[in-house]
Amino acid sequence: MDSRSNQADVRTGATVVLFDGQILGKVHTVQEHYLLVEMTTEDEPIDYKVPMHAVIGIEGDQIQLRVNREALTTIPAERQTAAHRLDEE
Repeated sequence: MDSRSNQADVRTGATVVLFDGQILGKVHTVQEHYLLVEMTTEDEPIDYKVPMHAVIGIEGDQIQLRVNREALTTIPAERQTAAHRLDEE
């Protein structure tokens, strides 16, 4: 993984991998200081707000994080649609 990654290297749709190797989800939106990552579950999608400083590397379409799932902030379901709209305006 390239540890010199930055926001410009992050692509929508990239797979986000947690420190322990588990897949968190796919990048939905790239903002200046964070990524909005969507994890699809059997019930409904869950969005996570991932700070850019948690990214330790990017290789191709895979983003490696230095944190586990518990260290991330989930976005409440009632705010998820509004968060997605930020990228579309």
